[in-house]
Amino acid sequence: MIGFTESAKCHAIKQVFDDAYKSPLSVIIMDDVERLLDYAAIGPRYSNLALQTLLTLLKKRPPQVHVIH
Repeated sequence: MIGFTESAKCHAIKQVFDDAYKSPLSVIIMDDVERLLDYAAIGPRYSNLALQTLLTLLKKRPPQVHVIH
């Protein structure tokens, strides 16, 4: 996501969750979250928009999967 704007990153993150919801066997592995947030060790600098997007998506319950027998 190098070169993405904050809103483009948030859209891409949301798309990953939306795609994962399409399959009951999907797993999302998050690594290097500080890079998504543009965290800087010098001062409290990070992307609040990306943080709020992640918090919202992580707290949201996945949709119920309808099983047809």
